[in-house]
Order: sequence, then C-alpha cells, then structure tokens
Amino acid sequence: MFTTYSASAGSGKTFSLVVDYLTICFKNLCPRTSHDKHPSASSREEFRKILAMTFTNNAALEMKKRILDVLNEFAFTPTDQRLPEFNDYYEKIVKKVFGEDADEHDPSLREKICHAARLQLQTILYDYDRFSVTTIDKFYQKVIRSSALRLGLNLNYSVEIDLGEFYQLVVDKVMDDLKKGDPLTDRLLKALSQDMDVSGKSDIQQFLLDTLDLLYKNAEDNYQFLKRLRKLDNQAFEDHIKEWQKDVYETIPDAASKKKTLTAELLQLLEEKTGEPKDGVNQNVYKAVGKWVANPKLFISAENAESNYKNVCKLVNGAYLNKNKHLDPATEAEILKKAQDLQVWMNDELKRYFNELLVLKYANKLLIIFDIQQRMDDLKALRGLFFLSEANIILHENLSALPPGVSPEIYEKQGFHYFFLDEFQDTSLMQWHNIKPLIENNAIAGRGDAFLFGDVKQAIYHWRNGDAEILHDLSSYPTQNQHGHGFPTLAEDNYHMVPLQTNFRSQEAVIKFNNEFFKVWAKELGFHDQYKDVEQLVPDKEDKHGGLVQTYLHGEDPVTKDSVKSLPDSFSKLKEFVENNDPLNAKHFQILYAVQDALNRGYACKDILLLFRRNDFLSEVAQLLINYGMRVETKKSLSLDQAPEVMAILETLRLLLNPHDRLVQAKIIHALSQIMDIGDAYTNWILKLQDDDSDNFSLFIEEHFGQPLALNEWRKEPLFITILNIIKTYRLDEMGSPFLNDFLDFVLNYLANRKDDVEDLLNRWDYLKKSKKIPSVQSFAKQDAITLMTIHGSKGMQHPVVIYPIKQERAQEIGFWTIDPTDNSTAEEERRIAYVKSGEKSFSFSDLKDDHLQKKQEVKNDALNVAYVAHTRAVDLLYLIIEAKENPKGTDHISVLQNFVLHAKTKSGDPFFTKDDDIPHHFYAGDETWTKPKKEEKDKEKTVAKMVTPAMGISDFSLQELVMPEMIPADDPRSIGTKVHDFLSRFSAFPQSEEEAKEVEQTIPEEIRPYVMNFFRQILQDEELKRFFGPEAKVYNEVSILLPDGNTRRPDRVSMLEDKVRVYDYKTGHDDADYQKQLDEYCQLIREMGYEDVQGRLLFVI
Repeated sequence: MFTTYSASAGSGKTFSLVVDYLTICFKNLCPRTSHDKHPSASSREEFRKILAMTFTNNAALEMKKRILDVLNEFAFTPTDQRLPEFNDYYEKIVKKVFGEDADEHDPSLREKICHAARLQLQTILYDYDRFSVTTIDKFYQKVIRSSALRLGLNLNYSVEIDLGEFYQLVVDKVMDDLKKGDPLTDRLLKALSQDMDVSGKSDIQQFLLDTLDLLYKNAEDNYQFLKRLRKLDNQAFEDHIKEWQKDVYETIPDAASKKKTLTAELLQLLEEKTGEPKDGVNQNVYKAVGKWVANPKLFISAENAESNYKNVCKLVNGAYLNKNKHLDPATEAEILKKAQDLQVWMNDELKRYFNELLVLKYANKLLIIFDIQQRMDDLKALRGLFFLSEANIILHENLSALPPGVSPEIYEKQGFHYFFLDEFQDTSLMQWHNIKPLIENNAIAGRGDAFLFGDVKQAIYHWRNGDAEILHDLSSYPTQNQHGHGFPTLAEDNYHMVPLQTNFRSQEAVIKFNNEFFKVWAKELGFHDQYKDVEQLVPDKEDKHGGLVQTYLHGEDPVTKDSVKSLPDSFSKLKEFVENNDPLNAKHFQILYAVQDALNRGYACKDILLLFRRNDFLSEVAQLLINYGMRVETKKSLSLDQAPEVMAILETLRLLLNPHDRLVQAKIIHALSQIMDIGDAYTNWILKLQDDDSDNFSLFIEEHFGQPLALNEWRKEPLFITILNIIKTYRLDEMGSPFLNDFLDFVLNYLANRKDDVEDLLNRWDYLKKSKKIPSVQSFAKQDAITLMTIHGSKGMQHPVVIYPIKQERAQEIGFWTIDPTDNSTAEEERRIAYVKSGEKSFSFSDLKDDHLQKKQEVKNDALNVAYVAHTRAVDLLYLIIEAKENPKGTDHISVLQNFVLHAKTKSGDPFFTKDDDIPHHFYAGDETWTKPKKEEKDKEKTVAKMVTPAMGISDFSLQELVMPEMIPADDPRSIGTKVHDFLSRFSAFPQSEEEAKEVEQTIPEEIRPYVMNFFRQILQDEELKRFFGPEAKVYNEVSILLPDGNTRRPDRVSMLEDKVRVYDYKTGHDDADYQKQLDEYCQLIREMGYEDVQGRLLFVI
C-alpha cells in the first residue's frame, strides 16, 4: 500500500505517523490467539525493517521522541493516569491493530498493548542504532558508506556538511599559487578586471568565494549544467569566454550603426508620408522611434528596449496607421516594410546583444572555475573528504544506469520493508528519484508499505532543491501523473490518499483568519491550485472556539513620549521605556506593545515566540527586548556547549587522552557539581587538586558515583559505547535532559560522517565552538524567556503566542545556470552553458525572460509558504506588525495583508477585522477580551528561579587559576584576588568597627592581609554596606540560584535586612559592563522569586 497524507499545519501529521509506525510494530508483537503469548525474537525486531525519514534534524528528533514517548506511556502508565493525547494514540492504534470493531476498553487488549510496548521499547533501546528514524541525507550517507568500494570512494572517507572551512582553504591555496607569468595568475587578473568592469569594484577573496558557490551551492539543481561544464578543459573554456567577449564587443558598433539607420529611415518616412504629429498620426510612434533615434547610445536598458519593441510591434500590426485613413496602400506598405525591418533587427540582433550582456556579467567567474575545482578536488583527496551535497548526485549516477524494474544492489543490504517519508514537500527531485526504486521494488515484491506525509503549503526549502511539485502530483495520483513522479507498475488500488484537514493546534480565530487570508493571497499570486485545500476545519472542542489575531499598521514616524500618554496603566512599563528612549522607532514600539499586551493577557514570557526571516533583524529585536528588561532565548542561548552534562562528557573524553590533566579533572568536577548541586566541590575537591600527589579526583568520583572511572576499559570500546558508559557512570540518563539527547544525535551524526576516534571528535567540537557553529538544542522550553527564531527554524513548532514583525524584503537578483542563448549550435549537447544573475529589468528584453519569470514565481511561492509557516505556529494569539503603505497595490505580504485588514469581509458581509477604537491603526479579529486559558495549577516553583542551600561553590575565577597555580605568578592580581575572595566568603558578619577589624587582622594570611583590611575599611566607611554586612542581616554566601532549566547562578553574597535584599559580587581589576550585566541578572532572578526591593552592587577587592 502506498499512502499519502496531505497534512496542513497542526492537523495531526506526527500523530498519524506514530500511529502507523507503531501499528506495524504491534501487529507483529501482539498475540493473535490465546496460545500465542510470547512473541518471537523476529517479531520484536520488525522495527529494524522500518525506515522513517524526514528533511530536518529537528523533525527527525521530534519523530523519534514521540515514538518513544508513546511506547513508554503504553508500557508503564495506567490508562486512567495517561494524558488525553496518549489515550487518543491508544484508541487509534487498537482499532488499526485489532480491527475497527475492537473495544479499546477491553482489559485483554490493554494487556496485550502494554506487553508489546514494553518488549518493543526494550528492544529499541538495546538495539538503538537500528532504530532508523533519520533524515534523508543521513540515510543516503549510510547507503554510500556501506557501498563505498562499489561506488569508487575511499573506504575511510569523511562526510563534510559545512563547506565554509574548505572554501577558505581553497582560497588560501589559490593565493599561495599565484606567480608572475603563471597562467593561473593571468586568468585571475583577467577575471578580476572584468569583474571590476561589471560591478565597479573587486575583492579578490570574495570573488573566489563567489566562484566556489557557483560550483557547490545547489549542485543538485545544477547537476546537468555542471556535468557538461566539467567536460571542458581550461583552455577550451577560456576560448569559450573569449568568444562571448568578442561577440559582445563586435556587436556594439555594428548594432549602433544599424539601429541609427533603421530608426532614421522609419522616422523620415513617417514624417514625409503622414505629416507632423499634429496632423493626426499617433504621437506614440514618434515616442517609440523618434526619441530612440535622438539617443546616440546603444546602451539603453533592456526594459526600455522592451517598451520600444512593443511600440514598433504595434506599428507593424497597424494599430497606429489605421488612424490615418488618408494613407494609400502603397505608402502604408512602405511604412510597414521599414517597421518590420526594425522589428526583425530588434528581435534578432538587439535581443542577442542583451543576451550577451547577461552572459558576460558572470563569465569572469567561470574563467577560473576549473582552477578552483582542481584545488578543491586535491583537498578532498588529501583529507579523504566527501561533501554531503554530492551524496544525491553519486547515488543518482549509480541508479540511473540501472534498467527499469531492476532492484538496486546498494539498497538490498539495508533490509527495509516499510518507509515513512515526513516533510515530503521539501524532498528534492533527485532525492525522490533515488528513493523511488527502493519503494517501488519493495511494493512489487509485496513486502511492505510506504507512507508519505507533507503539505505543499509548507514547502520552504526550494532554495535547497526542495520540489513540492512531487507531493502535489502524488497527492492526486494515479488520476494525474503530469510529471511522471508516480509508480506506473503498481495497481491503482495500491494507492490511498488521506487528507488531514482539521487543525488541532490553533484557536478558531487564528484558523479562520489564515483560511481566508491565504486563500486571497494565493489567488493573487496565481497559486490557487497549491492552496486549494488551505481551508482548515475547527475541531469540535469547547476549548478551541476562541483566540485572537491582531494586526498593527504603523507609519515611519517614531513614537514619542507624548503619543503614549493615553495608554492604560497596564502599559506603564512601556510608557516609561518610551520616555527614556524618546523618540522610539515605530516598529520597535509595536513589537514591545505586542509583547506587553500578551503579558497583560496572562501569558508568560516563555509562551511568546517572535519570528523573523533574517537573523540581522532577529539580533536587533533581541537587543531591544533585553533593553526593555526581558529575558530572551535564541539559538545561541540553547547551544549544546552551555550544558554542564555535555561538558562533563566531553571533558571525560579528554581525560581518556590525558588521565592526569588536572585542569580537565577540575572541569569535570565543576560540571558535575552544577548538575548535582555539590556545594562543597571547590573547597573539598577542586582546591586540593593543586597537590601533585593528590588523588582527589578519583576520591570525588568514587564518593559521589560509587565506582571509579573505567578509563582503560573505555579506551577499548567504540566511541559511542564509551559515551553511553560515561552517561551511565554519572547517572546523566536520569536527568531527561534535551541537551543530552541532542548531543547523542550530534555524536551519531559525527560517527556517520567521520572516523570513530575520540581525539578527532574533540577536535571537531573545538572547531565548531571556535567558529560558533555548535548545534543548539531543538526542543527546550523550561526557561521563562521570550523565544526568538527564524521562520525556517520554527518548522514543526507551536507557541501560545506568536509575534511576527514583517519587514519589506528587498528584491534580490535571481541567478541560474542555463543554455547559452547566444550559441546557435544545432546540436543541443554542443551548445555552451552560462550562468546568469541579475535584476528583473535586465531580463526584460532577452531570450531568458521566461526562465527568469519562472524563477521569480518560485521566489514568490517560497515567500507565500514562509508566511504560511509563520502564521500557523500560533495557538492562541497571533500578532502581525507591518509598516503601512500609502498605496498598497503589490502582491507582497505587506500589501496584501494591509488590504485584507482594511477591506476583507466575512461571509455575512461584516468587516473581517475590527478597528481598535483606543489604539490608532490597531485591528483585531476574534475575541478582543481573550486571556490565557486557565489550566490546572502545576508546581509554581518550577516556573521561577529559586535559591538553594548556601554552600561554598566555585567562584567566578577560572578553574585554571584554581588547579594550576604554578602557571600564575604569586603576585598576579588573579591569584591574590582568588584568595581574597575565598577568605571573605567565610564571613557572615563583618567587623563593625576599626577595633574589631584589628582583632581579625592577625588571622588573615599575610599575602592578602592588606587587601582584606582595605576591604574592611571600605565597609566601615559606607553606612549601608556596614548594615548589610553586619550581624543583623540574614546572609547567604555563594548562594546557588537554581534556574528553571536546571542551570545555576551564584552571586558572592546575598544580604537580607527587613524587607530589603542586597546582592554583592566581589571583583578584581576595573569596572566592566559585563560585570554589571551579570549582577543585574542576579537581581532580576531574585525579584522573580517575589522579593521587591532588590539592589545590586559590585565591590572591588583589589
């Protein structure tokens, strides 16, 4: 059976996928009769035959997690204690496994499902690497690695995804190879000279990087062109480009002369035979021909050439001459003959000129493309590299050579019978052609089923070769097979189409708005067919008939403090912010207004998601929110290297390489103390690592984990097994950490692409960290912070509140490989190829105009789909913020939305949006009084930070200073500062007089005595400090503030007196903005615990 799910946003796609996946498992595991109570080992392993693939790592992680969650719930949670969503899974699976008549309340069926779930969960966890829920790219890597020899690849190759590092290495190699008189140098200088002629500037580094992009970016989409390009050698291609240049420069004088002759002859004839324009001839003839003759330059724009050509065509067609009834046939024929001569010349010669200008613009980069390709090939061979972008091409070349119906040998050894393809709208044509034979041959053999899940409206990866047309065709197959994407060898009854049209995610107001808005926009753009199923149903549930959509139309003028005086008291914080930042950017104000409005409606910061198309705008708004006093969460804040559990694993791997490295040992203790809240880690463990003969690290491990680290045994194990052993030893598996789950996925991905080597893994991690490319956790929402992310990054997610500030996107130049329109060779395979990239106007009068228009439509389709993804992430509240246009006539997001807000009607004829009477240019659709739905109260302590038992912990001074003092001179301020800090942390109450200070003086170590005494005097001279450092204050030294996400913050001293809280941090050196930022964070965290009068102060001990 071949089943296609057409799954719009929020319609239960993942639910259906998990149901079908587990149905296959349970049909083999659940006993069919009372005598069959013990499933065979082979039935437990049916999951090995299932291949579930998706497009992104995020989606693969979600799929894998959901399958395991459902299994775990079925196996260990009683039915009456399950969350409703898991009971929905149970009911659906029971019907699919035991038949539609099965009673889901039957205790015997519950027992069977429970037993099967336990067996399946146990088997998957035991054989986790055969749990094939992955991305398409990773599957292809696995196939290629298992058939490397047959495919002619180095058996020890490494897969590289990020080409940036290797781009730079190739550029460096080209620069090193430049020598005077060398052919490479001559070619590069020629190319740079041409680049200067075209663009007016030239940067050699950027020039080379751009040339590399032509080779390796979208290599799959440009496969046929690049394949033909690689057949040429350097000299042949240089001759190729010289011919282009010659054509253009020879065309110019001839064309200019011809243009002048033809236009002058036509204009003279018109004047002689029809008289002056005032005598009745249409004046557009003179505008079309006369003005052109007056312009001595040929280099008019393609756009003007197109306009002139249209007017000449009208003249040829008689549109103008028909108004001159007195013209005799001979005169009219003579005029038409001259006009036709001009028309033919423009269509043939002038259009050829503009073709050549387009081709020549990027020809300079092609001049050295072979030099660059050769150096990249040398680098790949030297390092044993294989680029991920080449995987599809290698498989395609191997599979396309097979006769139809022949089973690919490279697939047979994989052993898969069932196939799940999620996010199928983002699958490329080459990917589909590569996987199609495996599915088709398996279906013909009757060994299993295939399931496709996708939504053409959410196809947002066209720029990475995604082709939603495949899903569009398969969704209506076999009645339509316009592009041959289906399976002509399969019987029609093998196809099953399942539309999922109910949106279980969003509230009614959000659903209805998106239904109507995207129906209108898709029609205006000409994408009605792709959006014919855009209308989603509202679920028949009482809690889904609410929600609110708000649209803010702002102008260019900034917001001033006078303009916000009328805002209600609930916006007092915003009014104060405007007063302090007068005037405030209008878009910034509307973003803050939306955030504050959501908070006023009862939502927490963690409920709010802001979406962006570009990272630069995201960063700008993140800083705005921080200035407004909000905590924000971005991809950077969720980086895996921020997690202490990941640090503990990595540092333990480093310990395998150097078991006596005290800095590594200290980092492990530090990481584990953060996880386990070991308050005495610094004083009892890390500080003692300074002793050369100390075995403190081993004692720490044994005391807290009951066994030593089995370093010798771990060195003999495969890398992944070693990491699992580390996790088990430190009991990290008990944390349920999303950072840990994603780190394991990172390691598995690394092992699929590179060698099984600890040192290489660590080097790779260090490189990614240095280049700021450490992966981020894909699913984490415990911290009460506003989330900011790009729309592409939000795929598959949902949030109670979505705020989308929409910016007008600048028109981008569109580039593509094509057959050279200036080459008139009769044999198609002999025609030159070219790369063209320019703005729309440059294509106006060229043979590539239609190709460009097609690419432009693809860009518009992407923009429509990206907006659809953004709008449909919202559950309850959707805020759309745009800068209003004076005359919104375009088909862009802002113009269509503005017109929709101002003019759209409901089916009953009422305005779809209601104008907010209190706030100018604010409109809403839905329940204006909407507030966050009340839900059952859960442990409130989990939503805020809390202070835990104060204990001595690790200070802000680095671990290197603590465990390697010999590397720091004794008189270095860092060393002295550490000791002063540690001494002060012992005091709850400080001396309250000079006499008391003198009494303490003799107990102070001599090397830090002057610094401590100066600090005492600093306290005594400040009345407030004296009170909060006195005996009446309740003091927490080195208190740990436990964050909701499990991380901690540790101010040096928190003093409480009456209803006041003072936070102090000891520092050395000079004031620093980062110090104050850290202190402000401590204070804010304590305010969130319910304390009102909280202030912080930095105290410099040296």
